[in-house]
Amino acid sequence: MKLLNIFSTIFFISFFIHIPRLYIEIKSRLFKKNNKLHGEDSYQNKRNCGNEKNRLFGWSYFDMSDTEWTKYIENLKFNLINLYRKEFYHLVENISDHDLVSFQSSDKVMSYTVDGEVISTWIDNKNKIIRSCFNHEWCSGYFFLQYGSIIYTGKCPNPAKYPNIPFIPEYSLLKLILNKPYIPTGKCFSTDINKNEIKRINYNIDLSKKDIGISSRTYILWNVMTILNSVYSKDYNILIPIPFQKLKNVWNNIGVIFVKWPKEGMTIMDLETVISQNKYHAVGTNLYLRGVTSPSQGKNGRENVDLVFTSGYIQNPTIIPKYHHATFNGVADYGIYCLTATMGNITSISLTISTNQFEFEKLEKKIDEKYKYSLF
Repeated sequence: MKLLNIFSTIFFISFFIHIPRLYIEIKSRLFKKNNKLHGEDSYQNKRNCGNEKNRLFGWSYFDMSDTEWTKYIENLKFNLINLYRKEFYHLVENISDHDLVSFQSSDKVMSYTVDGEVISTWIDNKNKIIRSCFNHEWCSGYFFLQYGSIIYTGKCPNPAKYPNIPFIPEYSLLKLILNKPYIPTGKCFSTDINKNEIKRINYNIDLSKKDIGISSRTYILWNVMTILNSVYSKDYNILIPIPFQKLKNVWNNIGVIFVKWPKEGMTIMDLETVISQNKYHAVGTNLYLRGVTSPSQGKNGRENVDLVFTSGYIQNPTIIPKYHHATFNGVADYGIYCLTATMGNITSISLTISTNQFEFEKLEKKIDEKYKYSLF
């Protein structure tokens, strides 16, 4: 009888601990799509409410001969249309191929004109530029990797896998709640600016110079933070989105890692250690976002960071761009957005500054001293 009571107690505790995950799994299987019953989906949906449509934009610039370009474009359009129809089949079924992928002149390609409710791509043959307009409400971090694998003719890396091992996600969430890494260190950058005040800069770095044993993400982030901190020295609160594998009825299935960059800086090895120690954040926040529907959670989280750092790479690409630039058309809920795209040993870094507290001219000078960059 005593042994039975022990097993009953263990079963009850195990069941109680797993109630949140059971609720989330049932919700994702029973509720219809487009209900926005996920924190990140709700946030992206809220960003699109109102008179202006918020969009992400990506430009890829290529340096190849006319013959190489013609051969490359022959397959590109076909593959992109197939991807768009496969990923967004019920959203684009009434949209023509021409409206999904079309050829336009450079004055159209270089603009922030919003095209399409989900996605559209313009190809500039003369200047060899590919420009896409993404609706983040539907286009997820994992989708961007799929898109990049077609543009750069490589292999799409696998996204993070959610650990369905009993207790691991629950332990990660509990540890996250107790440690509270989402609470900022010091005051974050304000974003009380107009759209025409946003500043943008783009440059490349060479990954072949990184030391063995250091991850590419750490090397890139350390280089970015070293420059930013030299321009504006402060304790930085960093948010790193991590795309997870597809989940039924969820478009933006992500988790996030929080990193604190001290005013005095840190070594690249220290940063590697911090990111490694904080990987559990991604699992805990992924479970949390799958159970929370309020868009305010996404907004509050972003307002409590200075920098959102997004990194993506393509495995074994055969087409390497001159550089890749990515940004958005609206003012963010945080001061600085950094998107990095790695193809081979070249990483294109796009910095979008949505705060007047940061000295952009000084940043230009610092980057110009060390890297080749382009304003856009």
